[in-house]
Amino acid sequence: MIYAVVNTKGGVGKTTTAVHLAAMLSRKGATLLIDGDPQASAASWAAWRRESERTPSPTTTVLAGKAILSEGKGLAEKYKHAVVDAGGRDSPGMRAALLLADRAIIPIGASNLDAAAMD
Repeated sequence: MIYAVVNTKGGVGKTTTAVHLAAMLSRKGATLLIDGDPQASAASWAAWRRESERTPSPTTTVLAGKAILSEGKGLAEKYKHAVVDAGGRDSPGMRAALLLADRAIIPIGASNLDAAAMD
């Protein structure tokens, strides 16, 4: 199963959701975490997790733009689970993540202003 964690708005918890989902899924089988955000925060988190010897840890790769789909498909086939952390904007990378995924997870903010922005 491939999950894409997406939202066109930044700061809503996409990376936090993606990394914790990947860590949880790693307990159930081999898991790939694809960091598709130019900030590469998910990859930084994964490096910290490995250095801290926290197990299990997902295998992590950084892919950008359309490579999320073209390269991610072949990589994801080798794992029981895959999680894509897409950047916080409508971009070729986010669209590629959605095309690759079996399921989309869309974190949203909880403030009244965030709710109004969804209209």
